[in-house]
Amino acid sequence: MWRRFLTEYREDVLCVVLVFAVSALALYPILLFDRVPIDAGGVLDLPPWAEARDAAVPSSESGDLDLQALSLYPSYVFLNDTLRRDDSLLWNPTEYAGVPFFAAWKSRCLSVFTIPFYFFAPPTALQISAFFKVLVAGLCAYYMGRRLGLSSSFALAVGVAFQLGAHLTLGLNGPLSDVVPWLPLFLLFAERMALGQSHHWPAGAIAGALMFLGGEPEAFLGATLFFTLYVSIRLYTRRKTTPIGVPLVAFAGGIFCAVALASVQFIPYLELARHLAPETEAPKPGLPLAIVYVGVLQILLAGLWCAQ
Repeated sequence: MWRRFLTEYREDVLCVVLVFAVSALALYPILLFDRVPIDAGGVLDLPPWAEARDAAVPSSESGDLDLQALSLYPSYVFLNDTLRRDDSLLWNPTEYAGVPFFAAWKSRCLSVFTIPFYFFAPPTALQISAFFKVLVAGLCAYYMGRRLGLSSSFALAVGVAFQLGAHLTLGLNGPLSDVVPWLPLFLLFAERMALGQSHHWPAGAIAGALMFLGGEPEAFLGATLFFTLYVSIRLYTRRKTTPIGVPLVAFAGGIFCAVALASVQFIPYLELARHLAPETEAPKPGLPLAIVYVGVLQILLAGLWCAQ
C-alpha cells in the first residue's frame, strides 16, 4: 500500500520533504547552535541589570524588547512552570498584581504552537514551536496551491515563499506568528465558498478557530471582513451559474462555528472585560478601518494571491 501511495503521489511527497528541508535550513541556528528565536539582549539596558552591563557593549535598539523579553518569554515560562506544578492558568499572581493569564489572548494558552511548552522546558519548546510554525505555514500554503489546481512545482514555490515571509520568520514569537500559518487554509475556505462548494464549511470552521486561538483576534476579524467582501464579490460575478444565498450562509456558518470553537477562551475574555474598571479618560476615537490592518493583510496575502 505504501509503495503504491509513494508511486502515485511521488511528486507531492518530494515537495513535502523539500518544505520540511527548507524549514530546517531557515532555522539552522536554532537546530545546530542550540539557540532560541527571541531577542532578550536589551534586558541589560533596564534597571537593575543596566548597572551590570559592560560599558563596551552597545545598547539594544530593538523595538520589540518590551514585548519579547518582558512579556512573551515570561508568559511561556509561567505557563510551563504552572503546568509542571499542576496549578491553574487563570491568573498569574507574580506579574502586575495578578494578570488574567488565561483570559488574555496574548498568552496563547490554547494555540496549537503552544503545545510544546506543555511538555518541554521553555528554551527547547521555543525551538520546537518556531520550527513547526515555519513548517505548518509551508505545508498549508502548498496544500492550498494544490487544491486550487497548481502544479506541484508551482505550489512548492508558493509554499516556500510563504513560509519564508518576513511576517513569520522575523516575528516567530509574536502572536501573529500563531495566526499566519493557518491563513492559506482560510483562503482556501473562502475560495470554496466563492465557487459554491458549501459542503466545505467545516474545514473553514476549523481553520478559523485555529487562527482565532492564535493570540491575535484582530487579525482573524480583519481576515473575516476581507474574505466576506471577497466571497460576496465573487458570488455576485458568478450569480448566473452559482446560487448566492447558500454559499453565503455556509460561509457565515463556518465563521460562527469557528468563534464557537474558540469560545473556551473568548468567554473568559468577555468576563474579564465586563469586570474591568472604567477608563478614567475617554478613549480617543480610532479609525474604523484599523481593524482590518490596512496594508498588513494585503502583504500577508501577497504570497498566496499568485495562486489565484
